[in-house]
Amino acid sequence: MENREIIKPSEYERLFWNVVKGIAIFLMLWGHCIQCCALDTFNFFENRLFKTIYSFHMPLFIFVSGFLFYYSCQKRSCLELVSHRAAGMLHPIIGATVLNNLFMTIPTLVLSRKLELLNGSLFRGMEWSLWFLWSVLACSTVVAVAYKTTRSSCWRAMLVFVGIFFVILFPFMDNNLFMYPFFVGGVFCAEHKKRILRFVRKWKYFLLIPFPAMLPFYKTEHYIYITPVYKKENGFIYCLKIDLFRTLIGFAGILFVLIIIDWLLQVLIRQNNQKKVLAITKLGKNSLQIYCISVSLLSGYLPHLYHKVVELMGQNVLAANWFVYNLIFTPLLALAYCILLLFVIQILQKAKIHTLIFGR
Repeated sequence: MENREIIKPSEYERLFWNVVKGIAIFLMLWGHCIQCCALDTFNFFENRLFKTIYSFHMPLFIFVSGFLFYYSCQKRSCLELVSHRAAGMLHPIIGATVLNNLFMTIPTLVLSRKLELLNGSLFRGMEWSLWFLWSVLACSTVVAVAYKTTRSSCWRAMLVFVGIFFVILFPFMDNNLFMYPFFVGGVFCAEHKKRILRFVRKWKYFLLIPFPAMLPFYKTEHYIYITPVYKKENGFIYCLKIDLFRTLIGFAGILFVLIIIDWLLQVLIRQNNQKKVLAITKLGKNSLQIYCISVSLLSGYLPHLYHKVVELMGQNVLAANWFVYNLIFTPLLALAYCILLLFVIQILQKAKIHTLIFGR
């Protein structure tokens, strides 16, 4: 890096990003609750609230990762950055995969009284589960090399561009390519924070317009899970239009949410409402752990349990009532999962295996 003073995040900035992560992880759980309780009754991809959440929430997560990674770039060498990030991501990928497989396997073993546990099932899915952590690792590696091997802005920009061909070497090639611009955008915003903040504060009311204006045009084809970054059968122009739109709406959504959260946080601070802020920051500080173990406790168990309830009732009565399903049932369910997951994390910490699983 250039010979410049190392910039550290302020106290408000640290609080702000923890609140952002807390809200983002709640939105992730909320979206998964909408998805997991859909069953075969309706197509959750067409759910308007689900579309709204998924248009920006994972880009927001990776943007925050990029923003905070910039501070690490100032403190560590290239080798230290890569090794620290690799350990920070691979540790929970491996540990949480084993934990999730245990969560999914032990009840079956107890109920069936079978002891076939060590047949490789503990590490099953390590290469495809927790895709976001793979994307963070891929993007971080490229940025670390770009920022620590040259001081030239032009060479950095070139290395960042060439990095596109590196991130595809990691698992989840398409997801990595989709996430990459948002991670780089987070790093760029951290590097030029003062100028960008001045611009945003001056034009914030106008900057709130693009996201809601673009949202009605966000369709099922824009989900990265449905349309990959490039598919030969779809044609280059079609893929380019899809990629540009979901990237633009992702950045517009990030900007919209950050402005709203900043305003709400300022209101809560002025009202001295510490309890609400602390509750959200607790989610933010544990967002990695929540993301990791939600695979089994939410995506694994919830559909099966909900399916049993629907069978007993004879129909999915909530499927036809979008207001109750979207704005009452699923957010309360997501809140219950927040409490459950924080409780599980607390147990893991008391059992002294938390560091073994997550590396922190």
